[in-house]
Amino acid sequence: MRSLDLASVKSSSKARSKQVRRQSVLPDYLISRVALEDLRSRVAELGVAKENEPDWNKLRDSLGKKYGLRSAQADELVRALERLWLLPFHRYEACAPHILFLFTALPDIESGFRRDADKQGLLLTKAYRVMAEMLLQGCSICPGEPHHLANHLKQAIESPVPEARIDALPLARLLASAADGVCGNNRYRTKEPNIIATYEHRAWRGMFEDALASAYKFESYSRKLRSTKEFWREWKDLKATTFKDYDFWDKNGIVRRTAIPEGNWNRERLPHFRDVADKFQVAFDVFCWKWFLYGMKRAKPRDEPLVQKTSYAFTPYGTQVFIPGYWSIDVNRDFNWDEITRLHRARGVPRQGEKLEQNRAELLKQAKRARNANRKAKRKGLRGEKRYAFIKAGARLDERTDNASVRRLLRQPLSRSVIAYRADE
Repeated sequence: MRSLDLASVKSSSKARSKQVRRQSVLPDYLISRVALEDLRSRVAELGVAKENEPDWNKLRDSLGKKYGLRSAQADELVRALERLWLLPFHRYEACAPHILFLFTALPDIESGFRRDADKQGLLLTKAYRVMAEMLLQGCSICPGEPHHLANHLKQAIESPVPEARIDALPLARLLASAADGVCGNNRYRTKEPNIIATYEHRAWRGMFEDALASAYKFESYSRKLRSTKEFWREWKDLKATTFKDYDFWDKNGIVRRTAIPEGNWNRERLPHFRDVADKFQVAFDVFCWKWFLYGMKRAKPRDEPLVQKTSYAFTPYGTQVFIPGYWSIDVNRDFNWDEITRLHRARGVPRQGEKLEQNRAELLKQAKRARNANRKAKRKGLRGEKRYAFIKAGARLDERTDNASVRRLLRQPLSRSVIAYRADE
């Protein structure tokens, strides 16, 4: 009798555990305590000190009381906000309202859509949940400003105006078809989000030195430029003579050249030479082109030239490497390819090759055979080892294959694009 009670306790414990997991709003790999501490450690290694950190315990209590959240819900919400706070580019201020909406208002709205069999509403909420996960991974993985896209979906979810939904549906349809971290051939759940977040901190501060095996070429060019009299004479003429009445510095005391669009074919707009801002920018762009700069920084006793660096960029579409025009390339000695490769793979890029593709194609066929055999086994009423033996035979698996492998095969997505991203994980 005692063993029976113990088995009952274990069974109910497992059921409760599964129920708790089902109730989680966001994946653990983003907001677990382990993930957050790892991100904190990476940010600290960069020497980044974030000020005015909220008191998370007080915030957890206040949000829980204000919105009537259970303890586990309030804890998950605050861990999500903590992750936002650890990201660069003012992600907390822009994205925190969306995470709050995800945990507080959205569940009731979604229940209403489900009760009313509102397919469009459910499509919008599913898309919004995808965007919420992207918010917590920074801005590099999203093809637009993530909080702006999330706000577009949020307005459509909340608005009683039909036009609001119509405008948001093209975006929602594309996102709502995503599943288990995969959207088409791309991913909305990256494999190593903390590596990408650390990169964004580096990029924000222009810290690309980790991509270089040696900084000699950059330092050598910088020294020569600072000793070039013509350079300083031209800068003085621009700053103190031609544009002495125009305040071109930004709030951080920096002025930058115009960014070059991807591909370098199109410009957003042509300058208007009667406008002082356009006149300055055209002249400053040529100045930066002439001396290989991306900007100038106000400083005492003399302004600082911001020499163009060798850099790399993680984008939603791929990883770019930029090499300045003054730099003679030695591919094997100049670059720390391990760092660049680590960042590129952080999105979840699988290994590639002819043999691997053949193995993935076979895995796809095997998964389909296993699914078909499983359906037949259920119709026959097979259970336990008999069911597993039937599936192994139907999928053409060795009879010695362990049952855990069969279960993994049954869970395997049947899309070829998805399987390519899952096989190596």
